[in-house]
Amino acid sequence: LLPPQAHPPRAGDVGRGAHAQQAQAKKVVEKSGVEESRQSDETLSSSATASKAPILWLYHHSDTPLSHVTTVFNRLGYVRGGPGSDWSVLWSQAYPFSSLPPSSLTALKAHQKINHFPGSGCFTSKTSLTGAGFPFVPKAYQLPQQLQELEAEVKANPHKLWLQKSKQHRGIRLVDISSITSHKEKTMFVQEFLNNTLLIDGRKFDIGVYTAITSVDPLRVYIYEEEVLLRFCSEEYLPFNPRNTKQYVVDDEYTPTWKVPSMAAYTEDKGFSHKQALSAVLRGRGHDPRLLWEQVSSIITQVLLHCEPMLEKSISWHSTDTRHFFEMVRFDFVVDESLRVWLMEVNLSPNLSSAHTHGNRVMYEKVVYNLLSLVGLARATDTKYNGQYESVMMVSEQDIQAPITECLGQVCLDNCTAHSVCQLCKPCRSDSASFLLKTTYLEHVSRMSFHRVYPRPLPRPLPSSDIANKSTPTTAARSRWKWSRRQQTDPAVNHSTTTEKPLTDMSLANFLLAVWFEAKCRQDNNWCS
Repeated sequence: LLPPQAHPPRAGDVGRGAHAQQAQAKKVVEKSGVEESRQSDETLSSSATASKAPILWLYHHSDTPLSHVTTVFNRLGYVRGGPGSDWSVLWSQAYPFSSLPPSSLTALKAHQKINHFPGSGCFTSKTSLTGAGFPFVPKAYQLPQQLQELEAEVKANPHKLWLQKSKQHRGIRLVDISSITSHKEKTMFVQEFLNNTLLIDGRKFDIGVYTAITSVDPLRVYIYEEEVLLRFCSEEYLPFNPRNTKQYVVDDEYTPTWKVPSMAAYTEDKGFSHKQALSAVLRGRGHDPRLLWEQVSSIITQVLLHCEPMLEKSISWHSTDTRHFFEMVRFDFVVDESLRVWLMEVNLSPNLSSAHTHGNRVMYEKVVYNLLSLVGLARATDTKYNGQYESVMMVSEQDIQAPITECLGQVCLDNCTAHSVCQLCKPCRSDSASFLLKTTYLEHVSRMSFHRVYPRPLPRPLPSSDIANKSTPTTAARSRWKWSRRQQTDPAVNHSTTTEKPLTDMSLANFLLAVWFEAKCRQDNNWCS
């Protein structure tokens, strides 16, 4: 549970070229963002400064609509500032660690938070995501580097169709694969086209799930449970015309839920959410919607567990403490006719503008408000708590105590190194471990409509045996091991054509946090999920 140790600063992050980052930083800084923020900083009113209102440093391109984000911050009492102010939160639409000068993001104070993690390109980059070999991501190839692999795939499966995509998620279209393979030097990204996707009222659609990452090592992940973003193609899928992208690509002019009759019957006539309406439509077709949502949670967990080591490494280049970072992304999924879920992409800084779909305004503002509550930026108390310790009126040492067997007995009291779980017991717990558990506690009680997906939610009631007694090693020095409880495939994502790799390799921090949540769950069912 200790924070990562400091490492010498290096240029660049995992999966990103240092020279490209520096060049991009110069361009973006010259255009907008920093200059705009500096002007806002200079015009801060003396009354706002005197009242010690929390300061929002908003960094974005002028053409990026963030009205709903700023509206929520304004309602919470934030004022605008810039890099020279004592800001509480930096909300950056672009990836700030390549867009902003490194000097503006060093020596972060205890109360300062940034809405991105260093190294998040591991899961938001198309090439990184498709290159991980996940069975729930359609096959994709980066050309010309992977031309031979693509040619082999086309030869083995000549019936498959292929999409050409860009890194900016624009210009998606079906292409003639023979014309692509004949231009061996052309740079492009192609991905398998799913032609058996589920249709509602004749239209293809995707499902956007807002996902919050609040900590790395230990990893804590939440999804916005109350609602999802449903986007339908602007034209019906059949009769199929490969030249008409509006039949199979969800673009900026997508059809909203309330214009799809089967969905509107629930959302408009009966007042249900988009997510509830989708579940109702699936049940009406004989499907169990729980299988869909279980797959979604499992896929999100697998992707972020895969990227956690890369995030840790990137964070170490910027800070010795992970508390400064949080992230909200949108995982976009499609579902095929057998209710198998496919991950299409993960959106860094997802669009929160209702300019095209005014009916989504409330949802966007609720998502932002729930996120800020989750990460502690919507509290009435001052965000500038002192050092490592939150105010005892919000969370105390007693709040983070958990009825763990080793803590209740004499084992850890006699010898803190007798068992790795002893790190969770009061006599053996370090200040940094206490701070981490207090942060986790505050997240849980402030999560609102965000529900935890990692550490994994627990069944109610729990089985009689506990995690710690079944699976922990006997020494706290060992950092990774196989956890026997996870040496099985997850049935939620056990696709017919592939078998999911068991999630058996857990970091010590992830394991200990899972033990703590299980003990809290045994004490109070509200802690199970």
